[in-house]
Amino acid sequence: MRRTAAPLCVMVWLLFTGISPARAEPARWPRSGPVARFGSAVGFSEIGDRSVSTLGGQIALGYRLGPFVLDAEYEKLAMLHYLEDLGTNIGLGDLSRIGVSGRLFVLHLGRGGPEASSLFQIYVEGGAGRQSGRWSNGDEFDRDDVSAGTGFVLDHRFRPRHRGLPFQSIGWQLGWRMTAARADGDSVFLAQSCKGKKCRPPPMPRADVDLGLLVTCAMTAAW
Repeated sequence: MRRTAAPLCVMVWLLFTGISPARAEPARWPRSGPVARFGSAVGFSEIGDRSVSTLGGQIALGYRLGPFVLDAEYEKLAMLHYLEDLGTNIGLGDLSRIGVSGRLFVLHLGRGGPEASSLFQIYVEGGAGRQSGRWSNGDEFDRDDVSAGTGFVLDHRFRPRHRGLPFQSIGWQLGWRMTAARADGDSVFLAQSCKGKKCRPPPMPRADVDLGLLVTCAMTAAW
């Protein structure tokens, strides 16, 4: 691991510091335009009375307007269980999620002055999605979820654009996202509605809310 980590750190350092900024245009970051990201995702998820580890990838496409970004996301994850005796993971099934999220960049560092070519941004986000999964024994489940999270993005701007690269900037993102869903498939954010005194209690107690945590590490691009 140490032999591979050192060259990787050098490559990242060269990517964000080795390209000297041009002085021909004003130091203004793009305020709007399409954005994309793709990378790895790892975490855990509660599904009913079970808690599983998750590992896979995420891809997202969206549009940025100033400090706000609206994204459509898709994740494909493997559900795993670690066996201590064998020191390895076994597959329990697959979990996929499609959702939408809104991100608000609340802190920006490094955009002062005409020489700034890198920008460190911290964001908060919230969204909703639809999870679907299939256990290795053939059982399936579908449920809605709501999500909230935070993270940071380190962007590097190309001034002017390099030949063959259509992007205005590329970057690296590290984020954390919590999800909440119901094991019985009901919506976690819609309450029962009724008029007058006609409401009746549900025939069975409502299921507990399942929680999940996902950590994403992704490359980003903006046009």
